Amino acid sequence: KVSDVIAAIHFDDGQEVKAGQVLVELSDAEETALLLEAQALAEEAERQYQRLRSLVEKGTAAESLLDERRREAETARARVTAVRSRLEDRIITAPFAGLVGLRQVSPGALVSPGDVITTLVDDSQMKLDFTVPSLYLGSVTRGTEIYASTAAYPDESFTGTVASAD
Repeated sequence: KVSDVIAAIHFDDGQEVKAGQVLVELSDAEETALLLEAQALAEEAERQYQRLRSLVEKGTAAESLLDERRREAETARARVTAVRSRLEDRIITAPFAGLVGLRQVSPGALVSPGDVITTLVDDSQMKLDFTVPSLYLGSVTRGTEIYASTAAYPDESFTGTVASAD
């Protein structure tokens, strides 16, 4: 979602990753400082609100001033939430489990939304496209069980079902 410099890469080419696993961290020094500032302001706003609330309960301060302090405290908390969200945008995680491909970037590289960092393949299911002579087309229907092999894995056999025929 953001353009920034890559601070750390947490995967190797061809590595198996889990859903939610951190793959890349972007530089976050500025956002970390902004978060500390926003948290300090939120804490101070909350203290001011609590002090004034006790004065209003004693009848020594105006209710309108308390409303203003409440609004300031809520605004400060919202600012903290916004900065945390921007920090989270700097951590790129795997959206699903699978195998990562080749790394396309290095630490220190500037990346922007849409830049390819790597590929992630869900290898829990494979799609197989194949041709069938028209003579046998009638026997290949949705749900038909199939067995396949490949020269890449000569000692393995793969099973599946036909999802569609065209």
